[in-house]
Amino acid sequence: MKKLFLSLFILLLSISPTLADEKSEIDEVCKGKIVQVNIVECIEGLGEEYVCYTYDVYLKDSQEEVQTMISMMEETDKPFSEGDAVYLTRMQDLEGNNTWNITGYDRAITILLWAMVFAVLIFVVCGRKSFGSILSLIISFVIIYFFAIPQLLSSSNLLFIGYLAAFLILTIGMYLAHGFTQQTSVAIVSTYFGIGIVSILAWMLIKSLHLTGMGEETAFWLSVHMDGGIDIQQLFFVSIIIGAVGVLDDVAVGQVASMYEIHTANIQIGAGELYRKTMNVGREHVSSMINTLFIVYAGSSLSLVMLMYMSNRDMGTLVSIDLISEEIVRTLAISIALLLVVPISTYISAKLLTRGQ
Repeated sequence: MKKLFLSLFILLLSISPTLADEKSEIDEVCKGKIVQVNIVECIEGLGEEYVCYTYDVYLKDSQEEVQTMISMMEETDKPFSEGDAVYLTRMQDLEGNNTWNITGYDRAITILLWAMVFAVLIFVVCGRKSFGSILSLIISFVIIYFFAIPQLLSSSNLLFIGYLAAFLILTIGMYLAHGFTQQTSVAIVSTYFGIGIVSILAWMLIKSLHLTGMGEETAFWLSVHMDGGIDIQQLFFVSIIIGAVGVLDDVAVGQVASMYEIHTANIQIGAGELYRKTMNVGREHVSSMINTLFIVYAGSSLSLVMLMYMSNRDMGTLVSIDLISEEIVRTLAISIALLLVVPISTYISAKLLTRGQ
């Protein structure tokens, strides 16, 4: 297994592209710190409920101070404050002069601190085993951000890149998090079956519902930015495959681990009884997991659903909206695969554990 892990890691390094730091000639993003907030006159005709500001910002990279364009805000809105760390975008006007606009807060340090809190909590709860989990998380991020995304943007074979990324995330991540054991291998093989099921179901649903993947506004803007050079429908399919890995491996690991614990408690138990006892655990796990999937997707799109509800649309019209239909396809494909992975992983484990009896 260790040789397999090393081979996969070498493969990842060999096919990862060298990322070029390409910057637009028009827009440039810089980090800065607000040193002064200026209240200025608003343009004529703007209502009295608006207040206009400019900000003097110190740029960390060039070590110079610039002033931003006028920002209009309602009196109830809170402007940026002195000392705030922000991101700015540099643009050029028609005369070629630089103009600056604040795009948002610089949250990198705050996010890093919370990520450290998360890592400490993992270590407290899981002990030394947490190192593998954290390393698995880092590897998954590296595979997605430094391999999958650049390759998806530059390659015409989105399906191959998507499956390769899912394979690397699943195999490397599982062995790092759970160790090079037979138990982990069974969970990985079971998840492979699940990915195959998700693939078939997702493609059938996408075709039967005539989905293009353009339900999300971000997908539309990506297509525009790429001048139509990327197949958004295939990209939507790939997103389902990669998303399924994180759900299916969780169920497979839990199911296999439960069976091994039951078998350890009674090594004389037969395959049939072992299968039935473990399936009892799996049914409870799957029941809560499917509900969890729905709640997560509903919560992530809550503002949109509320907006649609206010438009007084009937349920049939609501679920026919591209964005809602895409989430339904994602949930159905993964949930059905989830249901089938439980008996598959349980059956494989039961046969392996009782093969000597």
